[in-house]
Amino acid sequence: MEKENVKTSAAQKSAQKKYDEKTKMLSIKYTPVDMADYEKMRVYLEENGLSANQFIKGLIHDFFDPQTKDAPQPETVVNVRHAESPVPEWFD
Repeated sequence: MEKENVKTSAAQKSAQKKYDEKTKMLSIKYTPVDMADYEKMRVYLEENGLSANQFIKGLIHDFFDPQTKDAPQPETVVNVRHAESPVPEWFD
């Protein structure tokens, strides 16, 4: 099936730009030192049918769960790997 050449209208571009202004994006870069962690995550995601986005958002949500009164506040978290926090054992 061939992909059609679809042009984006000015209205669509404007709407996308307006939407993008309301969103935030983060990215993660794995260096050669981190590849073992990347591979563990990739396999886990594949086996569980998750996207990296779903998985990372879930971790962040669980970490900062507003129902947990002792959840660390963003300004107090310096290095998650060394903070006393509910970080999975495989994270290190």
